[in-house]
Amino acid sequence: MPIKFRMRSEQRDHRNDSLRLARLLSALDEMEVGLNKEHKGLKRRYESAAMAAAFAQQYIEDEETTEKLSAEIEDMTETLRKYRRRMDTLEQQIALVEQLRATTEDFADDLGFGREAGRAASHARH
Repeated sequence: MPIKFRMRSEQRDHRNDSLRLARLLSALDEMEVGLNKEHKGLKRRYESAAMAAAFAQQYIEDEETTEKLSAEIEDMTETLRKYRRRMDTLEQQIALVEQLRATTEDFADDLGFGREAGRAASHARH
C-alpha cells in the first residue's frame, strides 16, 4: 500500500507567509509610532525644562543666589539629565525598530513578498 503525504498548496503557504510578514511589519509600525510619540513629548518637556533652567541660571548670575534657587537649579539639572537619558534610550529603540523593519522588508523582498506584505501591513493598520 503506497503512503501518501498531503501537502498544502503553494498559494496557501504564500498567502500565510505574506500575512505573517504583514503582521510583523504592522507591529513594527505600531511600535515606532508609540516610540516617536513618547520621544516627541519628552523632547518638548526637555526643551521647556532647559529654558527654565537657563532663565534661573541667568537670574542667579544677575542677582543674589539663594539656597532655595540653587537647589531648584540642581533639581532641574538632574531632570534634564533624566530626560536626556530617556530620549537616548528611545532613540536607540527607534533605531532598532527601523533596523528590524529594513531586515524584514529585505527578507520579504528576497522571498518575493515585498510589495504584497507591505500592502497587507498597510491594510492591517487601517
